[in-house]
Amino acid sequence: MKLSLLLAIIIISVLIAGNILLSKKFVLDLLMVNDGNFKEADLIVVLEGGSIDFAPTHERVNKAIELYKFNYSKVLVCAYEEHKQSVLKKLFSRGIESDSIIESYYTYNGKKGGGTYNNVLEIFSVIEKNDKFKNILIVTSPYHELRVSLIISKIILRTEKSELISIKYAHINNSELLHTNTARFIRVIGRELLGILGFYFNVLQDELFKLFIPVFWNDNDGAKYV
Repeated sequence: MKLSLLLAIIIISVLIAGNILLSKKFVLDLLMVNDGNFKEADLIVVLEGGSIDFAPTHERVNKAIELYKFNYSKVLVCAYEEHKQSVLKKLFSRGIESDSIIESYYTYNGKKGGGTYNNVLEIFSVIEKNDKFKNILIVTSPYHELRVSLIISKIILRTEKSELISIKYAHINNSELLHTNTARFIRVIGRELLGILGFYFNVLQDELFKLFIPVFWNDNDGAKYV
């Protein structure tokens, strides 16, 4: 857990709560993942932000189309089933070929896609079955990048791909959130900060569980409960 990151989150939260509004760009820069300018990829992953009519989804889809036309990578759409078809329809209408779309059959708790955590699991369900996907380019809104990267850093430890793949983020530099009204900006960023704090709370919970739950038994077969 990075102390500096937690401190930044707390500072932003306090300023927002006190109606002391920072520069929108400064706030978004804090939530973006600084991994350099990277465009070429084997797989472009689009994380939807709701209906295709919603501004976050609209800007993410447009960015994915721009990247696709740059190098014609395969495209994976991670979305609620109810939104996925409208996103795909938009992609097809803008020139993305149907055989460039990677079909995901990932199912989580009986529901396909949905939620940042489920989206990350969906990504890994695809790349674990396809060795050719080594350079992954994720398209999401700037404010969403940090939480996605945190979840990926946790999930990737469970896989055998950690040293075999490179995951980058396609920054949307002129995000629609820079031009939205103050009330919506605070609402979106506040919700994202709660998501990040929730992630760290779950990590802390896991660590405390490992620390304080003793080994209850060891049977003759070597089975144990930790």
